[in-house]
Amino acid sequence: AALLTFYIRRWVRIFPMLVTALVATIASCQISMAANGGSGFAIFPLAGQQCEDFAQVWPILLFVNNLPSLSNAYCMIQTWSVAVEVQMYLVSPLVLWMVYSFKQRRPRRGCYAMLALLSAANVGINAVYLWVVQGGELFFFAPHTRVDANPLLPQSYVATWTRFSPYVSGMAAALMQWETNRRGKASGSATHGGVADAATGHDEAEMKRRTRKAASFERWLTALDMVVLLTVGALLFVGVGTNHLTYETSPMLARLLFLCGRVLLGWCVAHIIYRCNNGGMRTLNALLSISLFYPLAVLSYGAYLLHMIFVIFVKGVDPFQAISPLKSMWVSWSVFNVSHCPEKEREKGVTNAFSNLIFADTRFQCSSVICRCVCAEMRSGTSPCASSSPSSPRPSPTCSSRNLS
Repeated sequence: AALLTFYIRRWVRIFPMLVTALVATIASCQISMAANGGSGFAIFPLAGQQCEDFAQVWPILLFVNNLPSLSNAYCMIQTWSVAVEVQMYLVSPLVLWMVYSFKQRRPRRGCYAMLALLSAANVGINAVYLWVVQGGELFFFAPHTRVDANPLLPQSYVATWTRFSPYVSGMAAALMQWETNRRGKASGSATHGGVADAATGHDEAEMKRRTRKAASFERWLTALDMVVLLTVGALLFVGVGTNHLTYETSPMLARLLFLCGRVLLGWCVAHIIYRCNNGGMRTLNALLSISLFYPLAVLSYGAYLLHMIFVIFVKGVDPFQAISPLKSMWVSWSVFNVSHCPEKEREKGVTNAFSNLIFADTRFQCSSVICRCVCAEMRSGTSPCASSSPSSPRPSPTCSSRNLS
């Protein structure tokens, strides 16, 4: 039942907006063609007209348009990442079975090592693509380069088997959160039961020793937080293998980033999520908890699907392209209100993949927006994701953790 509920919620969130974006793309193409004497304004030849060919559309609707021989279409080329997301949802039960014992209701021994090995396998797959398939050549958007049989986006960029590591690191963060919650509840019960002993002074020395140990561990975690934040900043600056400026500076660094840049970024973001949800990184947590981010989180998926309409099709009548993202957000908000009920969406929230597949009626709430992208309001004490602000009246926003890279 939990698995079915999870898939239904994901389908309701993803599919209606996807169909709406397809219709809007075809309509915008027809309008631009009619307004410009039949020649259209598209940068790519027949970019919009290809969406009128059902052979270009059905792979998008079935979420397979990132597979070999199906990723050559111009129609809504940005939806390859939606296919990656849905395909990861489909294989999630297998990954969960590998790391979690449903019979014993606890993580399997060596579960984190298994997740780390899966992530390392992603690096190995990237290496095969780089040196065997692409002959050491890297893909860039500008200048656009072709490194395999696909003329637009290579398989090393869009295939699920080259993109799964950030999803794995997210599952690891959810698993760690669940274990943290369970230890916290057990510790709270033990502390409550031992109040009398503590009052008589029997456990004072032990409590002081634990306090000093916890303080020392927290200092190490704070140092790790700084390293993680610096790493994220560096990766955002130099890119993860598709930045041509980085390649011009150091081809070796660009290849290294291609191999493990996204993997490293995914684990860094997982660390940030876990720490923000457990009292760490307070400044960053407060910044990301600003309520202004809520509508942006709601609009992120729709804006992602619709932004190409303005970037490509209307460029001929809108030379000032800097406002295109704002237009996309406005249209996304309009479509969202037509195809969804915002209040119901806020009540339901976005359910984390790991927890939903294990716990039938578990939802989470986290204090920061970045945590809310993987958590929704917590309803039960058995949740694998604790609420860092359980008294907060604001429900979790709806957002999609699609682009870690």
